[in-house]
Parts: sequence; C-alpha cells; structure tokens
Amino acid sequence: MKKTKLNKKPHKTNKTTKQVNKFSWLYYFVILLLPFLLYNNTISHDYAYDDHVIILDNPVVQKGIAGIPTLFKNAITFRGKSRVIYRPIAYTTHALEWQFFKDNPNIGHFVNILLYTIAVLLLFRFLLLLFKDQPPLFAFLITVLFTIHPIHVESVANIKGRDDILCLIGFLMSVIAFLKYLDTRSTKWAVYTVLGYAFSFLSKEIAIPLMAVYPVIIYFYTKDNWKIVFKRKGIIAVLALIFLIPTGVYLAGYLLGNLKASNIYNLIDNPMLGAETAGERWGTTIYVWVYYLKLLFIPYPLVYYYGFNHISLTNFADYRVWLSIIAVGLLAFYAIRELRKKSIIAFGFLFYAITFSIFAHLVLGAAIVAERYLFMPSLGFCIVIIALLFQYGGIDHKKSLTKQSLKAKVLLGLLFLAYLVGAFITIDRNKDWKNNLTLYANDIKWIDGASQAHSNLAIALIRKDSEGNKEKALSHFEKALAIYKSPSNHRVLGEAYMQFRDTENAKDQFQKALKLNPNGRKTHLKLGYTYYTDRLFEDAIRHLEKAFELNYVEEKTYYFLARAYCRKANPTATDYKRAIELLLSGKNKYPDNIDIQKDLGRVYTLSVNYQKAISIFKEMEKKTPNDKDIVEGLFKAYTGLGQLEQAEVYKQKLQ
Repeated sequence: MKKTKLNKKPHKTNKTTKQVNKFSWLYYFVILLLPFLLYNNTISHDYAYDDHVIILDNPVVQKGIAGIPTLFKNAITFRGKSRVIYRPIAYTTHALEWQFFKDNPNIGHFVNILLYTIAVLLLFRFLLLLFKDQPPLFAFLITVLFTIHPIHVESVANIKGRDDILCLIGFLMSVIAFLKYLDTRSTKWAVYTVLGYAFSFLSKEIAIPLMAVYPVIIYFYTKDNWKIVFKRKGIIAVLALIFLIPTGVYLAGYLLGNLKASNIYNLIDNPMLGAETAGERWGTTIYVWVYYLKLLFIPYPLVYYYGFNHISLTNFADYRVWLSIIAVGLLAFYAIRELRKKSIIAFGFLFYAITFSIFAHLVLGAAIVAERYLFMPSLGFCIVIIALLFQYGGIDHKKSLTKQSLKAKVLLGLLFLAYLVGAFITIDRNKDWKNNLTLYANDIKWIDGASQAHSNLAIALIRKDSEGNKEKALSHFEKALAIYKSPSNHRVLGEAYMQFRDTENAKDQFQKALKLNPNGRKTHLKLGYTYYTDRLFEDAIRHLEKAFELNYVEEKTYYFLARAYCRKANPTATDYKRAIELLLSGKNKYPDNIDIQKDLGRVYTLSVNYQKAISIFKEMEKKTPNDKDIVEGLFKAYTGLGQLEQAEVYKQKLQ
C-alpha cells in the first residue's frame, strides 16, 4: 500500500480534488465554531487553581498597563520564590485585562476561547501548507481532533493556561512563515519566522525545544540534499537567530539578576525527587512516558494534580515498567523505520518527541505529570493518528464519502464517534474548573491518595465557609498529613487553625513544620503572626526577623514587626530605632500603605522625635484630613512638643 509522505511536489489536481477544495470554507467555518461550542460553558467561571498565583496574587499584573515594563524586565514571582518563569507576553494580556476590567474572570475565559480559536485556525493553515500533497480533509481531521481533545481543558478552561495557547499561536505563525520562506526565499518571511518564534518564546519558555522543529520541517518539506540546504546562508541565519532568542534572553536575565533559578519543586510535586536508586529514578521515568500516552488515548479521568502520592515511585521489578519499555521500544522502532521514508507518521512522532522532551524528566524538576504539558505534544499525537488512518484505513481521497470502501467507512465512523466522545468529555470536564472548590471536590475521588489534593480541598472549604466546613476541612488536613508529613502540610494546617482562632494548635503545627524544615520561610512568618496575636512579642520578633533574614515578607510584616518592637515589655531606644528602620523601609517599598505611615508617625512620637512625627502626619493629612488616627497622632505629637495651641486645634477635631 502506498505510504503517506510529505513531498515538495503537490498532488495532481483532478475533478474530485476540486470538489473537495470547494468545501475548504466549510472546514474553516467548523474550526471557527468548535472552540466556542466546546468551551462556552467556561465563560461564567471564576478564577481557579493557578489563576490565583498568576493574577489575583500578582501585584505587578494588578498594576495594569503600568506593570507591563516590569513584566518584560523581570521574571515573575511564583509561590514566593524567584524562578525562571519569564512569560511577559502572556502576563501582559492579564495586566491589560486587569487595567480595563479589573478582577472579572469572565473576560479572561472569553479571551482564552478566542485565542484558542485563533490557534486552531492557524493550525489548519499550517497543516494545509505542510501537507500540501494531501487533501484538505486530512488537515481538517487533524485540526478537529486537536481542537476537541479533552487533554486541552486545563489550558483553555484555566485562565492561566493562556500561556500555552499564546505559545502555540506564536509558533504556528512562525512555522507558517518558515514554510513560505522555504518556497520563496523572501527576507520578509524570514523576519516573520523569527518574530513569530520570539512571540512564542516570550509567551512561555516551553518554546525552547521547538527550535528543533525547524530542521525537521526542512528535512521533510524539501527535496534537496542537507548539504545543499545548509549552504544557503539565509536558512543558517534564520536558525541561528531562533537559537539566539532564548539564549540572549536568559543570558541577559542572569547578568541582570532577574532570572536566577530557584527550584520550587519538591517531593509533593514530583515523587521522583525522592528516588533513592537509579532503578527507581529511570523506572518511574519510563512508566511516566507511557502514562502520558495513556492520557492521550484515554483522557479519563482527568485531574488537576498528579503528584505525591497519586503516581508513586516504581522500579524495574514492576511489570508495568517492562510493559512501558516494550511499548516505547516498539514505537521508537516504528518511528525510525518511518523516518527513512519521510512519512507523515515519522513527522508526527518527531514533533511529539521534540515538544515532549522538556517534560520527559531527563532532568528532574517539573511536576511529575500535568495535563497542560501535553498541550503542544498532543499535536504530534493527532498527526500520527490521522496519518495512520489514511495510510492503513483504505481511505481514498479521490472518492466521496459514500463511495469509500467498507473498511474506510467503518474507520471514519469510529473516528466520528471518538470526536463525539471527546467533545462530551471536554464539555463535561469544563464544569469542574468553575472554581477551586468545584475542581478540588470533584477530583478528590480520583486522587484520594494524593496528600496535596486533600490539603487543597481543605483550604477551599475553609475559604468557602470557615465555620460551617471546619470539621470537614480538618479531616482533609489530617488525611493529607497521614499520607505525607511534609512541612507545608503542617504549615497549612497551622494556617487553618489560625483561621479558626485556635492559636495553640496553630503554633503546634507551625513548630512541627519548623522541625522538619528549620528554614521554612513562610512558616516563620505565620508563626510570628501567631505569637503576635497572643501578645508574645519577643517570640513574634524572633520569627518575623527570621522571615526577613530569609527574604520572605509581606506588606503587613513591616508594621507587625515594628509594633512588636514597640509593644514588648520595656522597649528600649534600640527597639524604637529598629521599628523606625522597618517602617521607613516599608514606606519606601509600599508608598501607598497608610498603616505603615501611621505607625511610623506613632513610633516617632514614642521615641520623642515629635518634629518627624508631625512631618509624617502632616503629609498624610493633606490626603485624608479627617482621618481619626492622623488627627490623634498630630494631637499627641504637638502636645509632646509643647505646642499646646496647635494641640488644642486637633483636640477639638477629635471631639
């Protein structure tokens, strides 16, 4: 049987092909409509999962347009740690939405659907160009399979997942231009190729391995010998520029100190970090490769979290690992055999391998499994599936659907059924992403063995109704600790007790967390607040100062620690001096925080520096002249200074 290949030479046009091409507009219409049919039920959703970190807890994004320069200059802060997450284009879109719509998640969800629609339209165009010897139906079926696939729900239904969509849009714009460049050698298309890749990379760093796709396209798309291709200086220049984009950005980032990596992942995210032997490390890795393939073939159940201990460590004594080795080996053998023939199947395999490589745990770090990691690789999967169908299914693109062979009709019928099932799973799964509580509560039945899943659900329950859900939340916290006694689990349980105003149990949990991790930055911070609540100011000072030492503080930490110094038993001049240092630093960092400024004025008064106290309060009085705290502060400062006439003015205001 004739193999399906990529060729430079276009397919001969005949009457039937012309008839098929007439339906291209219909293909575009279906592709345009599908994303909205699949995801329109997400528009009314709230923020969920990583939306809170990236949007709601991101002060730079919440500056709107004013924050955009910072997004391009610095890596973002993620879970309190600076990490190599540099996605200025993706986060600029969030900043623009915040500027014009504030915290309106409905706009964010609508924009995600719109961008996903653009992505799949570009995908269809790319496939038409790349597989130009195939009928439009071939590219259409791949695009529909990609659009419908339920593995994309996290990237589309979660607003934060926009970085995946934008990364794909930039890449597709780039490779479309690259194909045009290979045909025309026009400088214009070379420039568009580089700009598209830059857009992709600046949306999400997973674009880095995509650099390898361009040589693959050259190999499959051109008929020329490699030596001839690479003698053309233009192609070398384009590939070199693509390579230099991430290299230049990261080099500049490291030199400027903005992109210094700090591994935020731990055993909770990736159980492989706890592997004690090479057998555990690589046995689990190979098993995970096939686990991802399983998610592509059978995307059910889908869950938001696959970490400890939903996927456990395994080794070469596990039969599943050997089955995985056999499966990977057979797929690799088949892909290599097809590679020599320049078949579409080989292209699909290579695309999958390249885009998946960054998540293949060849270097440990990222979460063990995440559905969003398959967003880009799933395109390779879709190409292989449809190419196999055409190659072995007896489909004759010269014939209409009614005149296909029985075998072809059955396979096309099964494909249509798969589309319907996929669409149903996608639409149904969208409902779970409505908000954190619906997501965590729905998924817990599938990931009951995952410690973090119980902890997340407990937190969501407390935020929904802290008193009404107290017992249910505590039971999930206890289950999380029973599965894994991690510092973070003890800490979040301590935070829950603080929510319930149970400071004794809160302190107990925080101290247990510190025994497991003495330098737990957030734990020191929370324990400091807890001691402050109990008016144990010396202990509060010790832990809040440790949080400063570990470079993990919040806006309110400045005035809480300053107050602790002033309220401890018999504060000294040194205590007042440290309080003033803290408040001046806080005022400089957060100039709009009125509490820091009020406390600074109060401490100046307590330290008998009345003139500076008056200066601080006068500055605030210009903005809020009738604020009771400011009026009282001026009354006390003028009284202390002996200017009783001025003091009387503010005394009258108080009355």
